[in-house]
Amino acid sequence: MKLSLLVVFILSTVLSFGQEVEYVKYYKGTASVYSDNLRGHTMANGQPYIPEAFTCATLLYPLGTLLWVYHNGSQTEVIVADRGPFVKGRIIDLSKAAAEALDLHGIGHVEITEVRAGPVE
Repeated sequence: MKLSLLVVFILSTVLSFGQEVEYVKYYKGTASVYSDNLRGHTMANGQPYIPEAFTCATLLYPLGTLLWVYHNGSQTEVIVADRGPFVKGRIIDLSKAAAEALDLHGIGHVEITEVRAGPVE
C-alpha cells in the first residue's frame, strides 16, 4: 500500500482537556500491533515495552511525541516510545492497549495526528 502523506498546517487552535492544542501533522497509512512476546523488551526510549501502556513505534515523529490515532470512528492517544515499524507500507506499530482501544486487530488503516500541548509527562 502506498504511503499517503498529507501535511496539514492548521492556524487555529482548539481546547482539549483544558489545554490549547495545535494540530500540526496528519498521516494516513497502515498500522500493526506489537506482539505480546515483546513484553519487557527495551524500546528506543529506554523503557520496557508494556502491552497495557498506550505507546507506539513510528519513524514519522520524535520520541515522546503525543499522537491521536484514529481507526473506524474510534480514537486514542499514544506516546511515541519506539522506532519502527520496519515493514514496508506500515507507518505505526501500536501497543496492545492502544490497538484494543481502536478495535484494531492485526493490521488496519489508521490516521495519525500529532498534538502539541507542551511537554508530555
